[in-house]
Amino acid sequence: MVQHPEIVLVKKPSRKNNTDFIISVHNPIFQRYTGNEENNTFDIIRIEIFVRAYPGDMLQRCKVHRKEILDSAINKLRGSKSYRKFGVPINFLKLYDMVLTKDNCVILSFCLKTE
Repeated sequence: MVQHPEIVLVKKPSRKNNTDFIISVHNPIFQRYTGNEENNTFDIIRIEIFVRAYPGDMLQRCKVHRKEILDSAINKLRGSKSYRKFGVPINFLKLYDMVLTKDNCVILSFCLKTE
């Protein structure tokens, strides 16, 4: 029995698709090497991306979705206020390392190009 027929509760569809490979992208972490005392610089930027677990070879699956993983990391960097304060364009960065952990986290490390 509906008391207020003008009020209808509708569940919004989820924004995330359960078949998406990437679950979440964490904010970038800016790190300096030991001895670098400059507070307004960075040596490495790390971004953690959690991916959905699937049976089988996760390393191979990450290789297949490499472009999607990199695009997600770059979009997260572009939207980061912390990154924008450095004033470094995205094309000055290169992928330094990409690691898949046992808990299905891909850790991307970026550094400045040395050209």
